[in-house]
Order: sequence, then C-alpha cells, then structure tokens
Amino acid sequence: SLHRMSMMCHKVRVLDGLTLRLNPAVCTPYNADFDGDEMNLHVPQTEEARAEAEILMQVQTQLISPRYGLSIIGCNQDAISGNYMLTKKNFKTSYEKAVDILMAIGETDYSLLPKKKEVTGKEIFSVLLPRDLNFKAPNKQYKSNPDDPESTVVIKDGHLIQGVLDKDNLGDGSGLLLRQIHKIYGPEDTVVFLGKIYR
Repeated sequence: SLHRMSMMCHKVRVLDGLTLRLNPAVCTPYNADFDGDEMNLHVPQTEEARAEAEILMQVQTQLISPRYGLSIIGCNQDAISGNYMLTKKNFKTSYEKAVDILMAIGETDYSLLPKKKEVTGKEIFSVLLPRDLNFKAPNKQYKSNPDDPESTVVIKDGHLIQGVLDKDNLGDGSGLLLRQIHKIYGPEDTVVFLGKIYR
C-alpha cells in the first residue's frame, strides 16, 4: 500500500450470494485488475475505529488524487464506451426509449427531457447534470482534430451543448468533468452522479 487510496472504507450492502463484490469504479485506486490479486477486508471493531474509517477513509473522501488533482475514481471500460456512444453527434432515440434509459439508472425526474418524438443522447445525458453547471474542456479528439466542434465539451446551465464525453472527462486518472463537479458540489453529489453515469 503505497498511497492512501489503497485502503478505503466501503458501506456494506447485503446481497444474495456468498461473494464480496466491488464496484468497478473503485478498482483503479486499488490497482484491482482481476488477474488473481488478493485483497483483504477489515471490519473495524471499536467505535473510534469505525468513526475514523467513516470520516477519513470513505470512498467519497478519496475521489480526487492528491498526486495530480484529477479524479482517481471514475468511469472505465463499458461506462466510457456507453457515455461516448450516447453523446455522439448523430445519436437519437425515441422519447419512450430515453425515459427507459433514465429509469434504468434510477433517474425519476423526466421534466428536463424535452418531450418530442426523437431526443438526442446529449439531451438524455443533460438530465443527469446539475442545473447550474457550466463547463468547457477538450476531449481526446482535440489532440488529433482541434477544429472539430465535437472535440470540445461545452456544458451551459446544465445542458450538454457540444462535444463527446470520453475518458478525458469521465475516466479514472483524468476525469475533468468529475473534478469540476466534485469541486463545486462536493463528494456526495459526485458519487451519486458517478453512479448514474456508470449505469
């Protein structure tokens, strides 16, 4: 354990089965790559130990890396691909399908989704964003094609106006958008947002 994120406090949720499960979003700080590595589970016994774990070591307190100031916990693999495809320029789907997507991730407020026959992926993603969020940053495409409008992510008043969301804005080890949400709204809201975009 060379950094503090190697030991984090998780809240237990009891599920069926006899397996300890871990959210894939928190694999990066543990360097968990599912190739047979061993992890140890410790259960704090005293009141002081439990308080210390909750206050100092909870996952929410470890979102931003002290080394480089970007999110160490973020989207990876399928979550990156899914958000990339959702926010591509030509992605459109029916209003009913958009509501199904939002309902599947636990979002129940559809008032921000424009009620029209076809909605874009950017409009679906915008439902998850904080209403007063303003953000502008390049994505991975910017390095190879800076003149393309889709190579810069622009969010105005909680609406994704342009750009494709990829690893540079949502990923672990980069996550510029996640860092901005953490900075403005705090760790609790960032974890909720991360959970939704991960699903």
